[in-house]
Order: sequence, then structure tokens, then C-alpha cells
Amino acid sequence: MSSMPALARLPEHVVSLSDHEAHARTRLDDNAWAYFCGGAADEITLRANQQAWHALQLLPRVLQPLAGGHTRVQLLGRTLAHPILLAPVAYQVMAHPDG
Repeated sequence: MSSMPALARLPEHVVSLSDHEAHARTRLDDNAWAYFCGGAADEITLRANQQAWHALQLLPRVLQPLAGGHTRVQLLGRTLAHPILLAPVAYQVMAHPDG
């Protein structure tokens, strides 16, 4: 596990997903990096996830009115303030002492 102090703010150069990955590599020890970056067996699902991510396309809507915009999402009859969810994962403590 890394003995680095908690990161208060991301460096300005970290803006894309690949930037986050490269930055994480500098902060995690080899065991944690291998665990978080690897997949089971032949890593077929890992590759499929990466391909699905690369297939996503954003549709910019330039100069559209943004009044009333929000990030809320309806899920299973509940309104959530943001569309980001994280299922329980194991070994978070490998990335941060608070786990």
C-alpha cells in the first residue's frame, strides 16, 4: 500500500480517463496497480468493457440553453442527485487508507 498522503486536489494535467490512469499508476504500489488494472483469466470481459467505453460517443449541443439543467436521475422509483453509482468493491484500502 502507498504511504503517500491523501490527495487534496488533482494536478491540472489530469483531465481525461487516460490521464487519471497514468496518475493513479504514480500513486499505487505494484500489487495494487496489478489488482485494479487486471482482469480474471484471459481478461475477455476487461477488453469488452474497454471496447464498449471507446464506442461511446458524446453528442455536443453547442449554444443550447442550459437553464434548469441538472444531473438528477430516476432509478427504481427514487431520484438520485447524480447518475454515478458504485457497487461494493473489494480492497479499496489498497488505494486509500480510509478504504
